[in-house]
Amino acid sequence: MEFQLLFHEKEKYLMTSQKEIVIEMKLFLALSPFGKEFPEGCKFNWIAFNKHNPKEKVLFDNHEGKGPHYHIDNQSETFFTWISLTHATTLFYQKITERFGDFA
Repeated sequence: MEFQLLFHEKEKYLMTSQKEIVIEMKLFLALSPFGKEFPEGCKFNWIAFNKHNPKEKVLFDNHEGKGPHYHIDNQSETFFTWISLTHATTLFYQKITERFGDFA
């Protein structure tokens, strides 16, 4: 399956926990018929990690054979229901603040 990159952003943030995190978000559009793994034809790979301890992370992604899911640190994946891109993005930032505290 082929995908076209629609969006790529990478930024650093200081959190109220005093941890400096890096957030990198990539969003792709399927260029051919897509299955349930790619709601709205979207493939995504979003990660937020502690710059000084990359094992501390929030990772959201989907890929062939696995629909939308996330990992906190090295825990097993947790699947979520894709409602919309906006909903998934909001959930990503919610999990970031749960893991690292609020944005400073």
